[in-house]
Amino acid sequence: RCRFEVDDNLDPKHLQQQWSVEDLMTLGRFYLGSQNQLDTPEKLFQVARAKEERNWDAWHALGAIALSRNHFLAAQRIWNEAQVLFHKNDNNGAQERQHEALALQWTKLRAYDYLATLQPKCGSNE
Repeated sequence: RCRFEVDDNLDPKHLQQQWSVEDLMTLGRFYLGSQNQLDTPEKLFQVARAKEERNWDAWHALGAIALSRNHFLAAQRIWNEAQVLFHKNDNNGAQERQHEALALQWTKLRAYDYLATLQPKCGSNE
């Protein structure tokens, strides 16, 4: 954290060159949990995801940040993009089971899709 605060350069290119994915994720979690603001951790998680596209923690965190901003549809979009990427090279669900929080969001997305297919029967007594 101290090295980051001295550097204080949030330019994505700089972050991508100077920081490891592990450092970016650690800093993102720190700022998300203790600084009560979302812009810095969002940038950190975006760079971590750019460096390592299949970093499910980064995908989950970015969706959680969108949800924290009351952007429910944006969170769904982020988690859905992660699901599409995951299933592009599905390895029998092993990674999905490893990231339970993201797997839960995917289950919810499937439920929302199912509920959207149900048509309310107005005026029906069924």
